[in-house]
Amino acid sequence: MMSVRGRHTFICRGVIGPPVLDIETGFEGGHGSHWDAVVEEPSMLSGLIGAAYREGSTDAAPGGASAVRVRTLPLGDKGFEMRILEIPGPAGGKAAIATAYPHLAAGGKPLVATPTRIIEWGNHGLEAEVGVELEAGRGTVTFFATDYFARSRDYRAGGPLPVRLSAVAYTLGVISPERRVEKVEGRDVDVSRAAIVAPLKDSERAPYYDDDFFLQGPAVKVEPFAYPPWDEGVVVRVEVPGLGAVPVFGRKKAFPHGWPRLGEFVAAYVWMQGRLA
Repeated sequence: MMSVRGRHTFICRGVIGPPVLDIETGFEGGHGSHWDAVVEEPSMLSGLIGAAYREGSTDAAPGGASAVRVRTLPLGDKGFEMRILEIPGPAGGKAAIATAYPHLAAGGKPLVATPTRIIEWGNHGLEAEVGVELEAGRGTVTFFATDYFARSRDYRAGGPLPVRLSAVAYTLGVISPERRVEKVEGRDVDVSRAAIVAPLKDSERAPYYDDDFFLQGPAVKVEPFAYPPWDEGVVVRVEVPGLGAVPVFGRKKAFPHGWPRLGEFVAAYVWMQGRLA
């Protein structure tokens, strides 16, 4: 499911004086693993791109990023969409696709966060992972900044900033309510009823990266929607510690026994997204 994405190669620290974050190098890979979570077959992506050019809408990037044009194609009616970033071709020629990724525009409640790391992808400076420290000891999280192409200066200024999070699920499902007790920091914990947010780590099964997370918690809102031509989609808001109710996109095939009921615990491996509120 996961396509290979390269690692960052070095770490830079913020400079003394006005808080401006330096940039870490990122990887050159695309969004293959993210599209794998959205479509049945990789070949479907070209059809989506064609539809975006026939039916999508375009806007100049906000925030002064005049060289970037944003093309969007709705994939349902809950804020789930394809986003394409276009840049001018050589000598100002025909626009070229710089990147295309699935985007869940819906976000959780704003969280006050201070950026601590920025890992730019590729060499065009349009995409980046942003690591932040949340206020009031809520912890840390790293997300793919879906507005980095327009708001990079704000992120690099070091915050604090209000951010809204969402996620696209690689896998998602209702977990068994059967009691499962495990030792956690010396205590017996019923992990079937534990709300969890944790970064994924590299394993033998798949390569995970800084913006990949495991979420587990009760479903506090469930919004199914038509997701042609593949099946149906859903946005499940999952209540997790520190982050609140995070909206997560998933597909109907993740729920063979029906949509989760409110209060049922769901677990998801996700690509975390964020943007400035």
